[in-house]
Amino acid sequence: MKAKISLLLVAVILVCSLAFAACSAEEKIIGTWTSQQTTLGVVTESQIIFEENGTGSVSGLLGITGNMTYVINEDLITITYSVLGVETVKTYSFTLKGDTLTLTEDATTVTYTRAA
Repeated sequence: MKAKISLLLVAVILVCSLAFAACSAEEKIIGTWTSQQTTLGVVTESQIIFEENGTGSVSGLLGITGNMTYVINEDLITITYSVLGVETVKTYSFTLKGDTLTLTEDATTVTYTRAA
């Protein structure tokens, strides 16, 4: 009986591990991400929220928040956001490792951490 329970437990863990590994980048990126950057000695915090439907929001300097949409294509993410009526489109290469999201555009890299 103990052997059957142990075997069942191992099977459940294996299935869960494979299911998580099979999640797409779109599924893994869903949630709230925060970043702190220091520029000229001034610490600023930004936040990106990715919703399941390809929408979300961004906030940054002075707490200004805007709506956004995003599209993921392999290792690129295109984010279109509007802040104070100005629409901006940015395409970043990205990596997602655990609770760390790294966005890179040209020579600028910003690292975000998944919010609890």
